Amino acid sequence: MHILLLNELSKFSKGKTVEKTLLEFTESAYPVLRATAFDALLKNGHKQVIHAAIKHLEDEQKVVIRCIELLGYHNKKQIVPRLIEFLKDEREWVRFYSAINLGILLENSNKVLNVYIHQENNPVVLVGLYYGIAYQVTEDQEYIRLIDQIGQILLETENGEYKMTIIDILADLAYPEYQNNVFTIYNEFTKKETDEKINNYITGAIQLIKNRNS
Repeated sequence: MHILLLNELSKFSKGKTVEKTLLEFTESAYPVLRATAFDALLKNGHKQVIHAAIKHLEDEQKVVIRCIELLGYHNKKQIVPRLIEFLKDEREWVRFYSAINLGILLENSNKVLNVYIHQENNPVVLVGLYYGIAYQVTEDQEYIRLIDQIGQILLETENGEYKMTIIDILADLAYPEYQNNVFTIYNEFTKKETDEKINNYITGAIQLIKNRNS
């Protein structure tokens, strides 16, 4: 019930009363409620929210991830050194979200992210690193190369959660001029994928891209 309430409050997160309530939940004893509260506060860039998110970068994984997203959304470049440290964190999803947000926050982030590409073995983190680099790529061929590299990881990974995350990342990269590159990867993937749930997820991603690019 609390999670449902917090999700509803997200619509009004910039209001002072709602903001106060959500900030109180960021100090809940339950990590899932702290994470949900920060997720609800995503679009609130008020000073007290930013301060709370920075403080909770030392929290449990699900909370840290939501704080990274919030701080990246509001372009808080002061967390760049912390995100670079997180690239060595033992938690793969912390590394994943740190890589993506470094792409948003750090100019010439490819200089940092390319170093970690050569050190990283986890497939979903590699995708995050490539995605972070894609934020600042200006050359078509380089952008297509990154799509292809991410697509290859999708074709090779056996982890269902990773697959759905990578499908989403490719959908984000499928701007009109690159849509067919992503569709080719999706088509190749569905030829070998036997999980109906994941194939349905692909169908949804394709429709989302078509609707967005129409």
